[in-house]
Amino acid sequence: MGNDFAVFVDLENFYAPEISEVKAVCDRHLGLGADGLIRITLQLDEDEDTSYFFMDYYNQDGSTAKMCGNGVRVTAHIIELSGLHDFAAEPTLPVMTRAGLKQVEKTVKPSGSTSAPVNTSGSMYRVNMGHFHLDTKTQHPVTNLNSNAGVSAVNTPQFKREVGMGMYVNMGNDHVVVENADFFDELSHEQIDVQNHRQSLDGLSLQTALDANIELIKVDVEAQTIQMRVQERGVGETLSCGTGICAVSVYAQHKYGVDAWQVEVPGGVAYTQIADGRISLEGPAKLVGKFSMVEDYLDVPAVQEMFSGGQNVR
Repeated sequence: MGNDFAVFVDLENFYAPEISEVKAVCDRHLGLGADGLIRITLQLDEDEDTSYFFMDYYNQDGSTAKMCGNGVRVTAHIIELSGLHDFAAEPTLPVMTRAGLKQVEKTVKPSGSTSAPVNTSGSMYRVNMGHFHLDTKTQHPVTNLNSNAGVSAVNTPQFKREVGMGMYVNMGNDHVVVENADFFDELSHEQIDVQNHRQSLDGLSLQTALDANIELIKVDVEAQTIQMRVQERGVGETLSCGTGICAVSVYAQHKYGVDAWQVEVPGGVAYTQIADGRISLEGPAKLVGKFSMVEDYLDVPAVQEMFSGGQNVR
């Protein structure tokens, strides 16, 4: 759905990659190329005396993230493809994250939708993302640097433009959501370099005082749709962000009183539903290839062996 991840299974908890190794694998020019790296391992819950699959998630820059909504769906997809879980026998798969335990279900089509969207060529999964926190009291100024909306920013000087006041949402990780339909329309989706996942030529470079993901949105209340572009911490602009999709839905529910949303990102479409103070995220996951790293690319022999079974998923 726009995000792509390098994934490997390490159920014996053999090796957690170093920052440099994550960067090497995720580098789009010198490595495999991915928005992030996911290591699937096991984590013991001593209180329940049981083990859960754990999504050990790393951003493109090697930093860890507490939560990644699209990453959880991808994790569930790889667990299923690896024969480690049968959704037909057990409809719910618990996946542990740094933000707590998330429950994943496999679905046929989005809840409340009469037909599957065009971007669901993979398997559909719904994640119970749990509780969220919305700060309605504090506003956060969001600015855009290097913006010359509607005109190519190549060979033009950087300048600062006020985008609007953002609202803070915590989904296990931090988000600032700013709604500005006029500015959104000036930033053409067609200018995003989908193939290389690079920033668009119109220069989306959002900034706020918080070290957070930033979502720029346009809302159509009657159609219950949100258009979103996102700048992720530790990555830059990406084609999708699962927790960001949830964050903008939480914002829109608070402002417009609507519980179910279709969220359109450059990489596709996802669906959210809010009930009883919790939010679910639904969308596709698809395996696009398997990879192995050449022997001399990663310095540690054991790491070379681990990455020989890697998979690339989006």
